[in-house]
Amino acid sequence: AAVAAPASSPTPSRLIVNLRSGVASAHQSFDGLLAIERQLTDVSKQFEANPQNFSDPEIHTLVSTLVEFPDSTAIERVRQAASPTVRQRFEFADLVTQKNFEAAFELVEKDHSLLSLLPVI
Repeated sequence: AAVAAPASSPTPSRLIVNLRSGVASAHQSFDGLLAIERQLTDVSKQFEANPQNFSDPEIHTLVSTLVEFPDSTAIERVRQAASPTVRQRFEFADLVTQKNFEAAFELVEKDHSLLSLLPVI
């Protein structure tokens, strides 16, 4: 059963926009990195509670941002709440990071959209 978010909660799209705007500063300073981790935590908690409230483009942005920050504690929360298709995006990122290109290519053969993750891996 879906849990209704309090009226003051930002929408998934607002969270995602804020998240992407924080990425540049996260690469430039420690404070920026702490801020992006807080944002990732907020977004992942909302995703965990109501993954169906996130559109495909929002989920893709969330996954690609998490892939860009592989040490984030939010990754497991999102992985657990994600659909098998979204989990496959994480698996692909893991395989590329581990330089297991043969297995990564097999996933791409099944789902070409995975290639769009390559710029951030």
